[in-house]
Amino acid sequence: KASQPKIKIAADVPSGANCMTGEVSSGTFNADYTAVFGYIKSGMTQYPLRQFCGEVQVFDIGLHEGSLSVLSKNMNVVDLSIVKSLKQHRKIDANKGDFGKMLSITGSDRMRGASIMSSLSALRSGVGLLTVASSWTCINNISQQIPEAITLPLATDSEGYILFEENRDILLKTIKSYSSILIGCGMGVTDSTRKLTEFIVKNADCPVIIDADGINCISSCINILSESKADIILTPHPKEMSRLCETGTEGIQKNRIETAMKFAEKYGVTLVLKGAGTVTADSQRCMVNINGNPGMSRGGSGDVLAGIIASLSAQGYSAFDACTYGVYIHGLAGDITAEKMGYEAMLPTDIIKNLSASFMSIK
Repeated sequence: KASQPKIKIAADVPSGANCMTGEVSSGTFNADYTAVFGYIKSGMTQYPLRQFCGEVQVFDIGLHEGSLSVLSKNMNVVDLSIVKSLKQHRKIDANKGDFGKMLSITGSDRMRGASIMSSLSALRSGVGLLTVASSWTCINNISQQIPEAITLPLATDSEGYILFEENRDILLKTIKSYSSILIGCGMGVTDSTRKLTEFIVKNADCPVIIDADGINCISSCINILSESKADIILTPHPKEMSRLCETGTEGIQKNRIETAMKFAEKYGVTLVLKGAGTVTADSQRCMVNINGNPGMSRGGSGDVLAGIIASLSAQGYSAFDACTYGVYIHGLAGDITAEKMGYEAMLPTDIIKNLSASFMSIK
C-alpha cells in the first residue's frame, strides 16, 4: 500500500559513500539493508558510513583472494563465531597457576579509580593471580575494595605519583615472575612514568599492555617499541593515537584501519585503536569490532578494557587474540549494561558487573 514505508536496499555499498574510508557525502543513500558482494568493505565498519548501511549481509560471488586489496583481505569483522573459536576452555582439574600472573603498575594518589577499575576487570576476566603495584594511598583503597589482589606499595613523589629510580630495583626483580604486565592507567604524565614505561618495555619478558598515561609518555620515545623482546600491546583512543603518530585526530579518524595497520607494522606491536568500530591490528591483519555503544564513552571505560586484555594475555592468549577477544567482551558487556540502564546512567563499574554475563554468552 502507498501508506506503508518503503524498504531501502543498497547493492554492495550505499551510493554516495567512500567504501574504504567510511566518509559520506550529503546525498548518501540511507539503506535499511545492504547486500554486500564478496566481502565487507573496510569503510562500512567505520562511522559515519556504518549508520547508513542498515542490516548488512555478505554474499559470496566467487572472488578469489588475489582479486582483493591487501587491506580488504587482511581485515575481518569480529563476530560471535570468531570469538567462540578463540575462547580457551578450562580443564576440570585446573588450578590458579594455570591462569597466569598479572602485574598491574597503575594508579596514583589522585587517580586511584583507574587502578581499581583495571584491577577489577582483570580479575573478572579470569586471571589466576593479580598484583597491583602503586602508591600507598592507592594500595590502601585496593586492599579495602579488592581483597583478591596482592599489593606492592611503591615510592612516590610529594604529589603521589610513582617514582622510577627509587623503585627500579624492586621492579626489576619483580617483573620476571609475571605472565603479563599492565602499565599506564592513572599514573599521570610525569618523567618518572616515561622512564618506568620505557624500563618495562626494555626489560619485560612477558606481554606488556600500555594504556593511557603510559601511551602519552612513550610518544616522546616511540622508537623503544622496536627494542622490546616482549609482545607489546598499545590501547590508544584517537587523541592518544594522534600523539603517537604526531598528526591530527581528524586524519586518524578518516583512516582508522589503515592508520592502525601501518603503525602496528612499523613498530612490531599489536594496536587497539579505540572508538566506534574499535580496530585491533598487528603487522599482518586487523579485526574491526562493531558492538559497544555511546554509553561507554566516558572516563574509565578504557581502564576496564586494559584490564581485560592484560588478564587474557596473562592466561596465555596471543597478543592479537587477547585484544580481539577482549574488545568484543568489553563491547558486549557494555551492550548488556546499556540494555539494563540506558546510555546516560551506565558507568564503567557497571560494565565490570556485566562481564560475567558477557563471558557466559560465549559458549
